[in-house]
Amino acid sequence: MPDDYQEPNEPTAEQETEARSRAAFCSALARQFHDRYEEIAPLYGYKTREDTKDFDPESPNGQLMQAVCLQVVGPIIARLQAIATMPEYDQDDAHRLRGMARRFLSQNSVISKHP
Repeated sequence: MPDDYQEPNEPTAEQETEARSRAAFCSALARQFHDRYEEIAPLYGYKTREDTKDFDPESPNGQLMQAVCLQVVGPIIARLQAIATMPEYDQDDAHRLRGMARRFLSQNSVISKHP
């Protein structure tokens, strides 16, 4: 084991609550993505699979969709949670939030081209 190895700290109750909140949000977001996907697929001439028409969060497909949402949106939610629960809000927080928005938008060239 490397000399600089440190045992991970156990998460606090607050951190666990925030993580559960992010996971719940992402689960709801995954359901919304699924429902919209099913709704608009025919507009693009695409026929979705019959066995996945209904969103099942316990299925491999549902778990994958939730995991993807958590990886994409989870860090954004975590930052927003941290900012939302701050007792005070200062200019540095505004810069961090703006930086987060810019990083998020820069991942999509179509979105980032619009002011």
